[in-house]
Amino acid sequence: MKKENTEKEENLIHVKIGYDEGVESKKNLLNSEINLLNIAKIIRVYRLLRIDELRLKLQIIKKMKSINLNIKRLEKIVPKVKIPEKSREVRIKTPVEKYDNNIEKELRKIQEKLNTLQQ
Repeated sequence: MKKENTEKEENLIHVKIGYDEGVESKKNLLNSEINLLNIAKIIRVYRLLRIDELRLKLQIIKKMKSINLNIKRLEKIVPKVKIPEKSREVRIKTPVEKYDNNIEKELRKIQEKLNTLQQ
């Protein structure tokens, strides 16, 4: 036993730290503790917000299911309207064609004027 204690004492190394270094180390240690406590506080707030988010998501899911159920009920109650085939086809006139034709006409007129001036 004594032998083990003496071996441990022989392996110990003592380092002298100056007063300024000691104070600086103490400040660093206290700042680290402050940072850790701030991180713990942030984590606690995050957990609370996450729980609140999950609760709200569950409420949204429940309301969506309720809305979906109401829509299905309405579809059963309301009669289906038959739309004739002719009204389903929607013909859209493209203004681009009219515009292109007008431009073509204008180009032809200008070309003709140029030809007459060149003669």
